[in-house]
Amino acid sequence: MRPTKHNNKGMALVLATFMVAIALILLGALTSRVVHHYKQATRFSDFKECFLGVEAGLAQAWHELSSGEDGLIGISTWSTPETLPTFDDDEVEPLTIGEVEYFSYVHYWGEDGVDNTGDGDIDFGTEASMGSLHVFAQYNGTKRGIEVIFRLDNYGIWDNALFGGLGDPDQMPTIVDGDYKGYGTVHTLGENLELGDFAMQFTNGLVYNNYSELPDDLLSRIPELTLEDVDDETVQSLEATFRVKRGLVRLPDPATIGSSNESGNALKETMDGVYVEDGWTGSLDEDGDPTNAYSDNALEKYDDA
Repeated sequence: MRPTKHNNKGMALVLATFMVAIALILLGALTSRVVHHYKQATRFSDFKECFLGVEAGLAQAWHELSSGEDGLIGISTWSTPETLPTFDDDEVEPLTIGEVEYFSYVHYWGEDGVDNTGDGDIDFGTEASMGSLHVFAQYNGTKRGIEVIFRLDNYGIWDNALFGGLGDPDQMPTIVDGDYKGYGTVHTLGENLELGDFAMQFTNGLVYNNYSELPDDLLSRIPELTLEDVDDETVQSLEATFRVKRGLVRLPDPATIGSSNESGNALKETMDGVYVEDGWTGSLDEDGDPTNAYSDNALEKYDDA
C-alpha cells in the first residue's frame, strides 16, 4: 500500500495570510501611536510658542501700566467692555514675534458699571483702582490667553508724606527719632541697614489717613480727599500706607500709626495697609505686633506688599 500524500500548501497560505494580517495590525497600531505622539509634540511646541507670545504681551502691557499708560498692545481701542476682543476684530492689529501674533487688552473695573469685587460697590472703593489684564497669542492655529487681576498703587517718592532712602547705619535711627505727625503715606527703604538696626523710633505722634486736626487755612489750599466705603459709611481717605523695607520700628505708647475706626465722622482713621519687614519694638501684643498700629490688613511683611 502506498502512503497517502497530504497537500499543505493551503494551510501554509492561510498561516502566511494570518501572519501578514497580524503584522499589518501591529504596524498600523505603531504608526497610529507614532502619529499621535507627533501630533502631541507639535501641539506642545505650538502651545510653547504661543506662551512666549503671551509672556511678551504681558511684559509690554505691564510696563505700560507701570508707566501710567493704558496697557493696550496690538489694539487701538475697544468700545464694548462687556465682551473681550479677539483676533478677528477690526480693532485688533496684533504684534508679532517670529510667526507668533499677540495683543493685550486692559479692562478697568472702575469704569464698567459692574460690581466686580462683590462687595456692593460699583466703580467705587477698592475696585476703583483695580482691573483685569487680558493677553492673547496665536500660532499655527493654536491660541492661548491669560487673565491677570491687578490693583494700581502709586509708589512714587513724591506721593509720600515721608520717604526715606538707603539709610546710614552709623546714624541710628536713620529716618525718624522722636515725635512725628504726618498726613499720608510713609515709605522707607533702609537698604544699607543691618538686621537689628532701627529705621524709626517714635516717642510720640500720629500717622494720619485723613486731614483731621489740620488747620482750616491749610485745608482750603489742598484738594478734597478720595471717598471710600468703610463699614457701610462713605468716608474721606488719604489712601495712606505705612511701609518699611528694612529696619526695626519702635512704636511705644502714645504714638500711633493710624487710629481705631470711629463711625459717623466721615473720616477713615485706619491705614490702608501696614508693611514692616524686620519687625517692631515698643508696645507689643503677645504675637509681637504693635498694639497701636491700626490698619485694614493684618500688619504684613514689606515683601508681601
